[in-house]
Amino acid sequence: MSECTGLSSRLLQNLSSASPLEAVLKTGATEFGHSLYLIDCTGKILGFALPPVLSAASKGRNHQNRKSMTGMSLNTEEHVWQSFCSRGCIDLNTCQAIFSESDDQCYKESVNKPGWIPMKNCRVRNFSLTVCSLKTGGKACACLAVHVPFDRLKSSEIDQLNTICRTLMLLLGHSMRTDSRNPKELLLSDLLESKPVSRLAVAERCKIVGLKPAADFFLMTVCNSQNITNKPVFDAAVRKLNGILSNFVYVIHNNRLVVLLCGIIPDRTWAASCGLSEFLAKYSLTAAVSFPFEHIYEIHQAYIQTLQALDEGLAVDYSDNLYFYQDYLPYHALSYVKNPKDFCHPCIGQLMTEDARHKTEYTKTLYYYIINFRNQKNAAQEMNIHYNTMKYRLKKIQALIDFSLEDHDEFLLLYLSFKLMKLNGHIF
Repeated sequence: MSECTGLSSRLLQNLSSASPLEAVLKTGATEFGHSLYLIDCTGKILGFALPPVLSAASKGRNHQNRKSMTGMSLNTEEHVWQSFCSRGCIDLNTCQAIFSESDDQCYKESVNKPGWIPMKNCRVRNFSLTVCSLKTGGKACACLAVHVPFDRLKSSEIDQLNTICRTLMLLLGHSMRTDSRNPKELLLSDLLESKPVSRLAVAERCKIVGLKPAADFFLMTVCNSQNITNKPVFDAAVRKLNGILSNFVYVIHNNRLVVLLCGIIPDRTWAASCGLSEFLAKYSLTAAVSFPFEHIYEIHQAYIQTLQALDEGLAVDYSDNLYFYQDYLPYHALSYVKNPKDFCHPCIGQLMTEDARHKTEYTKTLYYYIINFRNQKNAAQEMNIHYNTMKYRLKKIQALIDFSLEDHDEFLLLYLSFKLMKLNGHIF
């Protein structure tokens, strides 16, 4: 068995581990003897591994101990990259150097060579690296930075490095979304998936992909009732947005069209005037809009808000197709109530009993009075009854309960109680 065949076998065994990327990089760094850093095209460090001698040095308690344990210490180059790893991403200049088209002759000759991963020399902060371009779908989605100049690599080491890269390509082919090859879309998908650790890292990655990190943003999530990607419909949605918006970025994420809006304040009037509401109805789509936010760092929370608005909106107002999180915030909060009966205001049960006994509509009357923020005229109009009838019923209700309907605390509890009843389908 050749050396590369043995390495390939050991690397493939790592694919079934709990953390395959970490395992492959660790095995590769151990066998290859140099530090490996895997970076995607948004500047994010997907993983890294140090060879055993440097790994031990990085864990030493002080400089003297590191030298005595390993016979060497982390050099300046390694310290720079370890600082990148602590932040979670490289900087703009480093990313441009790594992902730039190379004039290196070896790189040019290897681009079209079957089974060969393109490699090149790269100068970063006065350090020479070997950079391997890893591609999925014909585009460089990531690069492997190796801490040794390419011209110092032996032929056997190049073969080893090629084997490591081919194994990483297998992993990236599964993990990189084929519909998100644009760096902006890759960044958005990553930030939507989970809350980022560092605001500074997000700002740096935004600079790398050419996205403004701070502005007055809203997030809109569009999906169909089955939450199944329908590319022709989503393409039509993007064309529609292009016709009504001048500044937006979108990505298909988890079978949903997620749109980052900037420079507008989306509301129902805007949606009706620009034709968005009509478009959603035409294609049987639903959409939800988040609270405004000021930094891309907050996009994950905004995405959760849109999903919550979709869930609560479809449960409470199924006939609608556009939901705003601000309208469903009470439902979101009330969704955490384990036992709705224990939460509801006791007077509601009292009035329901009275209605059952005497065929009255006191509970319904109180509901419309409360949700209209104690505006008797609006409540009467919604119930389609005379204003004097509303006044009469409220006097009767006031006589039955032991608190004032003008009490602000009681109003809040009644309001939330009725919202909870609506959330659970127990409403008029």
